[in-house]
Amino acid sequence: MPAYFVRVIDTHDLVGFFFARDLEELAIIIDEATDPIDCEYLRIGSGGIMWSSPAVAVPITWSSEDDHDSLGDLDPIPWSGASVTEEWWDDVYRSNDAKWRPVVPRFRKRRASHQPLNAQSATVLPFRKRPK
Repeated sequence: MPAYFVRVIDTHDLVGFFFARDLEELAIIIDEATDPIDCEYLRIGSGGIMWSSPAVAVPITWSSEDDHDSLGDLDPIPWSGASVTEEWWDDVYRSNDAKWRPVVPRFRKRRASHQPLNAQSATVLPFRKRPK
């Protein structure tokens, strides 16, 4: 299954990295955070997220359901101690803009903003009468 880095087209703010079967599925996943029309992706190869220092044991366990509820918004996975592998680092920091592609093609963005595809008015063509 392909992996993708996704960023906002205009600001280059990183949205995240995702695994998806195809671009349609990727757009559905991105939609949880932001509008896919505003994003572009970079398909990435081998690599991952790693902890080079001690982290929490997996699976993460809580002593009781009450402990889980009391965590509130606290994320028990120490993401601040994580880093991407060298291959992914190179993809993000050394990639040229030619590799990044819109998640949703630009013509769809124009249509989504309600701009007509053809500004000309329609012409009604009369049908010829059938011979009797």
